[in-house]
Amino acid sequence: MPTFKSFDAFDTFSEAVRFERRFAHNSECVRFLDDVRRSAKSRTLRRGHPLWRAQIGHGTGMEPISLSEDDESDYINIEVDAPFEAGRMSPDRRFVLDGRLNPRGIAYLYLAMDEPTAIAEVRPWLGADVSVGVFEVLRDCKIVDCSGPQNHGFLFGIAGDGSPIDPPEGEWDEIVWGRVSHAFAVPTDPHDSNLTYVPTQIIAEVIREAGYDGIAYQSAMHWGGKNVALFDASSANLFACELKRVRKIEYSCTTSGRVYMRPRLTETPPATPASK
Repeated sequence: MPTFKSFDAFDTFSEAVRFERRFAHNSECVRFLDDVRRSAKSRTLRRGHPLWRAQIGHGTGMEPISLSEDDESDYINIEVDAPFEAGRMSPDRRFVLDGRLNPRGIAYLYLAMDEPTAIAEVRPWLGADVSVGVFEVLRDCKIVDCSGPQNHGFLFGIAGDGSPIDPPEGEWDEIVWGRVSHAFAVPTDPHDSNLTYVPTQIIAEVIREAGYDGIAYQSAMHWGGKNVALFDASSANLFACELKRVRKIEYSCTTSGRVYMRPRLTETPPATPASK
């Protein structure tokens, strides 16, 4: 028997907490969250595991410049760009906005499993300076792994009378967790008013209350990358930080839907011959 009572349990929950009741949940939402607790798959981040975090921008530091090749003591300090200090590389709840896991004012530590993913997550532009810190996990952390295959939507069979055919019950749990994984991975705008992050914020709090230390989820900004959000920012320590400059950004696309054509109003101009 499946844990969840329907294959679209997450969508029903998401609709309810966004547009009906957000804090006093109805019985159906309570059942869904109980099912999340019971079926969550966990993994352990071992003490010492490295994780990366990036922030766009830089601080300043002082660097000695020698004035004489013969006298090493003859130098001056000049101000140079430097990575942000340690305090700036960790979240401050006074300035925290809504995120995919955290409500406004509650600070979770968002990290990545590798440096390229961490940089991609902050969406830098060409030429941007990015401070990239490396954190160490200070204790074994039990996290819920939501980085599995994602379900963007449902496409099942159609009966002879035109009504949809539900998937087999044995696939319901996989489908629901696929929808949850997709919801965690979708990038969110802190100023967005469509409340897309409310369901994942609630799920994150339920997982936290169940005794877990964080959640792992796929990156939507870097192919194959994974992120980790730790509920307690003090459970990881920054031990190195480097200033990077973005030199290249690549996008690769595939057609994901139908294509339509309309009549052209002009012709493609002939190629201009190369000048000799």
